[in-house]
Amino acid sequence: MNICMQRELMKPDFKLVQMLKEDIEMGCEYSADWFDGLIVSIKHLDVVIAKKKFNKVIWVLTNDVNTPNGIEDDELESVMNKIKDADMRVNFVGLKVDEDDNGDYVPIEGDGETEDELRAMEQVCRIANASHGVIMEFPWAFDKLREEGYKRTKSNPIFKGKLDIGNDFALPVQMLSRVKETLKPSYKQSSVYKPEPTSNGTLKLELDSGDMPMASSLNEVKRTTEYTDVDGKKIDKTRLQTSYRYGAETVHVPDYSDPLIQYKTEQSMKLICFTPKNNIPPSLLMGDTYELQPPQGDVDAYRALTAMIRGTEQAGKVGIVRTVMKDNKDVALGVLRPHVRETYATFLYNRLPFADDMRQFNLPSLQNTKTPPTRDQAETIDNLIDSMDLMEADRDLDGDPREAYQSKNTLNPALQYYHSVVFETKADNLARMAPLESFLEPVSRKIDDRSADERVGRLIADNFELKAAEKSKSRVRSSFNAFKKTPIDAAEEDALENGPDIPMGADTESSILRIAGDRVTQVGTISPVSDFKMMMTQTEDLKLRDAALVQIKEVIQDLVARSMGEEHLVVPLDCVRTLRETCVKNVDAASFNDWIKEYKDEIDDPQSHGYSFWHLLVENRLSLITQDETNNTADPSAIEADKFLGAKTVKEVAPAEQDSDLDDMMDDFE
Repeated sequence: MNICMQRELMKPDFKLVQMLKEDIEMGCEYSADWFDGLIVSIKHLDVVIAKKKFNKVIWVLTNDVNTPNGIEDDELESVMNKIKDADMRVNFVGLKVDEDDNGDYVPIEGDGETEDELRAMEQVCRIANASHGVIMEFPWAFDKLREEGYKRTKSNPIFKGKLDIGNDFALPVQMLSRVKETLKPSYKQSSVYKPEPTSNGTLKLELDSGDMPMASSLNEVKRTTEYTDVDGKKIDKTRLQTSYRYGAETVHVPDYSDPLIQYKTEQSMKLICFTPKNNIPPSLLMGDTYELQPPQGDVDAYRALTAMIRGTEQAGKVGIVRTVMKDNKDVALGVLRPHVRETYATFLYNRLPFADDMRQFNLPSLQNTKTPPTRDQAETIDNLIDSMDLMEADRDLDGDPREAYQSKNTLNPALQYYHSVVFETKADNLARMAPLESFLEPVSRKIDDRSADERVGRLIADNFELKAAEKSKSRVRSSFNAFKKTPIDAAEEDALENGPDIPMGADTESSILRIAGDRVTQVGTISPVSDFKMMMTQTEDLKLRDAALVQIKEVIQDLVARSMGEEHLVVPLDCVRTLRETCVKNVDAASFNDWIKEYKDEIDDPQSHGYSFWHLLVENRLSLITQDETNNTADPSAIEADKFLGAKTVKEVAPAEQDSDLDDMMDDFE
């Protein structure tokens, strides 16, 4: 039987996938001479690739190594020399062999093979050993095929410079990434024109492939951006200006000042110190993990870095470094963690947070003192954890236990489903596409029997009695009830839930803490009036009410001091009005009058920052609390309150005096 090429060597496309799916029937036996196929593959790789730098790998899938005429030794030596000269690797799938003490493949004797079969298997082992290939059975071929399918990308270090250690020593290093997320191709890259409806009315997606017109002749996807103002009018891009948020204000920065506001840095990596690894918990590691390696071919740097890695590992410490990846980039703190294996040693780099990046969460305690679990319940959960342990749930090629569902052996179902959809759409078979599980089943080996899980599940159902919790109407908080001052009963709330919307009155108030049902203990700057009113309603807590009076005054002064214009003085003005009304209601005029007198001395000055706020107080007649309002003769009268709002006179300099002073200055100058 003659061996011919079914498909020339080229990039994989739809035709290749269609050929593998339709032309090769699963379960059928094909009879052919594997050695003739190997010779044809070697010649084809030698002609197509020639002297180009590619990884040349030949996969031989067979379960029978016998050849019709046998393989002569001189013919085998000629093929092996050609494989070595072309730097090829030959892998065999479907055969079962053994390994000797040196790790070379050898035939398994004693399985009933004939002398010709043992000789043919020995020749296969010689080819695999000489080309540094592998021999494996079919169930284990997928892992190796997937490793061959990994992207061979050029090492582009994200950092390439020197690691400064002290003042007089620098070690050349580079930082590389071994793990990178594989994303689905964007439609901007794969789609070249809109799908057109077919005869049956369905949409058919067309992708740019070898048998389609060039992308330049199609309606390419283009993206445009328009800028509009708040009124929807278009704005030319040249009229845009860089701006930054500064609190409630927007600060516009001219283009010429951009270099002035940038924090100038130079690319560097400096070792600050070593610290015990227990001081850096995993929760502080930020971002991606990178490997710190010496430059390729630098033997001295490799020895020095390896010695540092092993010394750090033996001391149980990690290194803290200050890193700037590129010029004028942000400064980052990082940690170098030693990672030592039998064949290599490296530093793993992760960013560390600054104080600005830290977040403190007030999480509830896990100590359940009301209903602690019983001993049987605790043992049931322990058994659940043990039954779900996958550290020894899988088996390797030798039958030894290993961890199941490792990242390197687990496919991304989203990517698998995406590629399946694209293929079936191209084949116009999307409606009859099998579910995702059918695509993953052939490439996912079943782990050990997990029958213990069912037993543990029954124990959980017996020891943890689950009851359906009924919805409590008294705890239901409708949107109207959350913003209503007075509580409502269950009947009224049901009517509100099921009835028409009720408009909210003028007395409606809101605050985030009130909606959440929490107790307010601090007057904030977001909704100070609401916070102050809620604190003053705590009639049983006198200390909280006194604190609210002090805090509202501090908030008023703080908001006025940080204001950038009159539009920011509305909130503190409402705070003063609310504080005055509360003091009148509680017959506590002294608290408000003493404070407003002291505060007037600070803002009743044209040169002060709060002078505009004082004018607002005068315009709104927010003066002292009078005896007419409190019925207390000790409080100021209405005349005294009007006098208190009188404008402060500013003594002006007479023009004659100004001229006299100017003449005196000129005389002194002469």
